Amino acid sequence: MVTEFVKLLKNLWQGSADAVAPMDFKSQVQRVAPRFSGYSQQDAQELLHAVLDGLHSELNKVLQKPKTYFDSDSVRHLSCLKQAEAAYEAYLAREKSLLTNIFVGQLRSTLTCSVCHNTSNTFDPFWDLSLPIPRGASSSSRPLRSAVRSPSYDHLGWNANMHEGIHGDVTLDDCFSLFTKEETLDSNEKPVKALLQVLSFFSQE
Repeated sequence: MVTEFVKLLKNLWQGSADAVAPMDFKSQVQRVAPRFSGYSQQDAQELLHAVLDGLHSELNKVLQKPKTYFDSDSVRHLSCLKQAEAAYEAYLAREKSLLTNIFVGQLRSTLTCSVCHNTSNTFDPFWDLSLPIPRGASSSSRPLRSAVRSPSYDHLGWNANMHEGIHGDVTLDDCFSLFTKEETLDSNEKPVKALLQVLSFFSQE
């Protein structure tokens, strides 16, 4: 896949053709993700996942992965930052490539018991995030590009519930704030309460 991806980029940026048909690259995508065979409509985010996974698999510098996985209990006595670093290092011991250096971050979820107030942290790597769009958001932050507004997008196939109640400007900061907002779990999951989700990025250099 890497070879065909490089060829595709060269054709796009250095070629003289007005249009490029990425058929060879599509064949490689189909090889790692057969669900993309044919020409039916597919989800763009799932395509991104398949392409990143295929490229990373071929570029992964780790040829022999450790037989054991990260044990979070072994680092609970350390500071939160040290726990995060240990979890990320354990991930890089299995998955390390140019792609992880560019795309991968870390999500920290903190759970606090509402009765005994004991706190535990969970650290998970992520390649991309699906951010919620807040309702009625109004932010003083500078909009990332154009604002997301409330007119109908039904002609594009959007579900009305996706944009119902959105008024004013919505920025990327608004979406991140909603994603990391404290959440109290429902009665079936008490006494544990979700407190915080934090995004972190580490350099592999």
